[in-house]
Order: sequence, then C-alpha cells, then structure tokens
Amino acid sequence: RLVLFDSTADVDARDIPLLPYVLHPYRAPWWQRFMSGEPPVRDLVYSFCGALSYAPLLPDEHVRGGLFRRLAGHGNDFFIGTLADAKKTYGRRASYHTLFRRSTFTLCPAGFGRWTFRLAEALLYGSIPVLISDGYVPPYGDLVPWDELIVRCPENEVAGLDARLRQISHKEIAKRQEKIAAYRQFFTEQGTHDRLAHALRPKS
Repeated sequence: RLVLFDSTADVDARDIPLLPYVLHPYRAPWWQRFMSGEPPVRDLVYSFCGALSYAPLLPDEHVRGGLFRRLAGHGNDFFIGTLADAKKTYGRRASYHTLFRRSTFTLCPAGFGRWTFRLAEALLYGSIPVLISDGYVPPYGDLVPWDELIVRCPENEVAGLDARLRQISHKEIAKRQEKIAAYRQFFTEQGTHDRLAHALRPKS
C-alpha cells in the first residue's frame, strides 16, 4: 500500500491519499498581534509567493512552466512573485507566511507533481485556496466537501483568474471561510495522522 500526496482519480483503492500538513504554522509575534489585532486583516484579494517557473524542466504551457511567470506582478490588492519580490514590495518583514494571512485567496498551482503544500498551508491560515492543478483529487472526499471550501481553476484558464476572483461575493467568501474553519481538524498534523491510522486499521 502506498501513502500518496499526488492523488488522482486512478489511485488504487488500497492506497492512501493524504494531505501534507504544516509542522509549525506561523504565528505572528505577540506585539504584532497586539498592534494589528486578530483575525488578520486580509487586505490582498489574492497572492502567490514562490517559484514562478520550473522551466526548462516543465513545458511552457504548464502552469509552472511559463503561464505563472507571465502573470507575475503586484498591485494595491494582489501579489504574484517570489519571496525576494515580496520583500522588495512589502519590506524585509514580508514572508511566505504573512502573505497567507493577508490574502483572501491563495493561488495553489501544481508543481512537478499535481499536489502542492500550499493547499494545506492556505487552509491552516484561513485563506481560501485556489487550486490550479488539472487531475488532482483532494483526499478525504468522503468527509470534506472540497467545493465548498476551495475554488478550482483549470490550468488553461489562469489568465482570467483575476476577474473571476473579484466577482466572488463577500457572502460567498464568508461561507467558504466558515467551512474552512469547520474542517480545520483535517488539515493539521494530528488530523493527518488520524486519517492515516484510520486507513490502516484492519477492517473487521
């Protein structure tokens, strides 16, 4: 039996798809929480912080081969770029984690595989994941109503994503955020271990 992160529709029924978990979710220092308050102010509609391209290892038409690189940039309420770009834009205290906390939506594109750590990370930080990964099937589908938590975007529709996200109503955003909070247990280290233990338990 295999434990898989790269879950697809043709996974063998004996294998165990899991969501990768975050070992140490970032928590802002107490003085930042005191000054800014909780919950975090989500002043960015969406963001992505990380490697924009794995070319030439991935083809140009792949979301991380060339598509994302052509979307790179930032404005008053969005950011797509590397960590170095984030620090230039928001100052030296900007980090991969602080962008999760600032973003209503986090773009979660496929990398070398179909899965991405960002899916679990965004969920733990309360940011709505935008899954950009053709063929990926999030695990726990019998328990987690994924389409009520995340937004799916086909890789070939990335160019229109800005307009699509801005059309989502505040009411719909609030509903997804509430669902993410309700299912948070599944995205933690303990939740992942519990799902694995359940899957490995002998059937009586």
